[in-house]
Amino acid sequence: MNGLSVARGLSGCWLLVMLLLAIWQLPKLALDSNILALFPDADSRTAEARVEQTLSKRFERSVVLLLGADDDAQARQLLPVVMDSLQQCSCFELTQTDLSGAALETLYRGHTSALLTPQWQEKLATLTPEQLLDQAQRRLLTRPGGMSAASLIHDPLGTLADFNRATKPATNIRIDASSNPYVVINERRFYVVPLTLSGSPFNVALQNQAHDALQRAEGIWRDLSGAKVLKTGALFYTLAGTEQAQQEMSTVGLGSLLGIIVLLLLVFRSPALLLLAFVPLAAGVLAGLATSSLMFGAVHVVALVFGAALVGVAIDYGLHYFSARMALGPQWLAGDGTRHLLPPLALGLATSVVGYLSFIAAGFPGFTQIAVLSSTGLITALATVLLLYPRLLAKAPKRSVPVYLQRLVMAAGRSHERLLRPVARPVWLFLILLILTVLLTFAPSSDSIRQMQQPSPTLVEMEAQVRNSLGAGASLQYVLVQAPSDAVLLQRIEQAAERLHSLQATSALAGFDALTRVLPSPMQQQANRASWQAAVVDAGVLKQLAERLQLTAAAYQKMLKATGNPVAVSLPELQSTLTERPDLPLYLADNDGHYSAISLTAPLNLEAITQALIGLEGVSLVDPVARTDQLLKHYRRSAAGLLLFAYAFIALFLTRRYGGLGALMVVLPPALASVFALTLISVLGQALNVFHMMALLLVLGIGIDYTLFLREARTEQLGTRLAIGLSTLTTVLSFGLLALSATAAIHSFGLTVLVGIILAYFLAPLAVLAKATKIT
Repeated sequence: MNGLSVARGLSGCWLLVMLLLAIWQLPKLALDSNILALFPDADSRTAEARVEQTLSKRFERSVVLLLGADDDAQARQLLPVVMDSLQQCSCFELTQTDLSGAALETLYRGHTSALLTPQWQEKLATLTPEQLLDQAQRRLLTRPGGMSAASLIHDPLGTLADFNRATKPATNIRIDASSNPYVVINERRFYVVPLTLSGSPFNVALQNQAHDALQRAEGIWRDLSGAKVLKTGALFYTLAGTEQAQQEMSTVGLGSLLGIIVLLLLVFRSPALLLLAFVPLAAGVLAGLATSSLMFGAVHVVALVFGAALVGVAIDYGLHYFSARMALGPQWLAGDGTRHLLPPLALGLATSVVGYLSFIAAGFPGFTQIAVLSSTGLITALATVLLLYPRLLAKAPKRSVPVYLQRLVMAAGRSHERLLRPVARPVWLFLILLILTVLLTFAPSSDSIRQMQQPSPTLVEMEAQVRNSLGAGASLQYVLVQAPSDAVLLQRIEQAAERLHSLQATSALAGFDALTRVLPSPMQQQANRASWQAAVVDAGVLKQLAERLQLTAAAYQKMLKATGNPVAVSLPELQSTLTERPDLPLYLADNDGHYSAISLTAPLNLEAITQALIGLEGVSLVDPVARTDQLLKHYRRSAAGLLLFAYAFIALFLTRRYGGLGALMVVLPPALASVFALTLISVLGQALNVFHMMALLLVLGIGIDYTLFLREARTEQLGTRLAIGLSTLTTVLSFGLLALSATAAIHSFGLTVLVGIILAYFLAPLAVLAKATKIT
């Protein structure tokens, strides 16, 4: 059994497996649009990762609508209809935030002496008993509507009422007579509708459901005169991102499709070949999607964009087959022709797959999907060519390559070689490669995640308006506090809060929100009880107040008992309320420890905050954006090392066939193309990032095909040069359109491949112009 028969047998088995996989996976294909899913997750076992995951979940699932209209009475009547419409969608849950703080008030009852605001702590330490007594009596006499007996017993001085007020979130939200929350913007009332998504906003199916539900609700509201809807939430950014990615995917796919159709019709002048060319393409894309769905559960939309660009790569196999067949004309024999094409096709596939699979070593989940999707697609495309083309194209073509095209291709080839021959000296070329590589180490780079996400200015402006009206300005940075017990945790938070308070007097920090806003540490509660005992009970303030109010002795004893519970309020008692109230500070606990996050309000000075927290055990400032930037920097450098490894591996792989120098000359053109491409991009003013580096792996995988086919062509120059030229054009069409993407990451990737592939085509003849030591 010869090599061609084995290859075709393996191709048949592979295609059968892919067919079954596609039938199984494609009906349940799911898409993911989370840009951060492209990057590795932090170790979920660390406290920082767990806190950040919880905070991210709170943030990303939150949706807030502000509904305004000219006639407030009509707006109040229509508001329940809008809310009912939203609740009909399983994608939404109405967020019931207890702004009144009733649950906390119930928990605090009986602990009056332990729960004191900083202002009351100062009063008890500085005011005389007579001053405290007068203040309490004045409060009772001037309070509108008086005070109930229960309130008087549990909170005689009003300290607990003040503590309850301090625990309520700092917000501009008000409550109307019908218990509807609202804010005032430009003297106009907007009703607040807080929602929580039932799942991740990056789930495309959930996005579609939420979008439809919001459209229906907005349609109902816009029946009112002067209706206006403001909205904020991660959902709206993901909707915009998914729509943009799908539009770009359609543009890339359609652009490649139209370009390929025009090229095939112009060159081969056969509608049958046109249809046949797209069979391996369709098979490759479907197999790639099915395999990605099986391995990852969902296909990232960025991987889907590159899957669309796969069209421009997988077409190469058909182009080489069609070109070789047309070049031989009446002398075409399908068996011999396929056998002659198999070595360069197989070598090209192997090196391309190595280039794609190198993505996996980079550690990027998103790029791993791209690697799996593209590699599976290319293998399937070549398997389709080997299995179907020899049967369907067994007959010799009726037309050979037109004379004008033969002359054009060969003249271009001679001019190409004539231009490169003076510099086709291995020593010079490797010296140029070395110099440019060293110079690129000084090229400007950018690893900012913000530059890779460019949200709609309209959405950003609307979000700022909503957040300003709500009085919410929390930044992405926060202070992480961790401790072995809940008591120590609260104590450490108080220490951190004391340092942060000192910064509020300067421009270093606008504000912060800590867990001790709703619960002092056991140590502070004990100190409060001692202060209460000395200043209120022992000093006779409470007894004199009871006498002035003519309370009975039994009532006085009841007051003593109701305000002096000796047991501290603990965090476990508060945990259920903290879980139900997303407006309250975060608290997590497990066997490894207890954790909380102090949220910070912008504007803030990160350096000043870091300096202020120095020396506090278990307290650290967390900047997720800076950490992601550092991660991107690390992977940009890793990708450069990975690229060198890929070149070395491929050169070693080819050494057996071409010898040492021959193998180096095969990999040299794409290597030179890569460094020239990065140099040109730097000269144009673009800072290099990880996506430029990852694109060079693709330049290697595609560019080396050109050198391989030229080395293997020997006497068959016409068909090879025609196929390489057509291949370059189709690849440029595919990735050239990616360079036009509004998404910075895709733009960087596409531009690098576009420039790199053009240069790789131009430099490819160097592989045959330089003398090789061995060809077998």
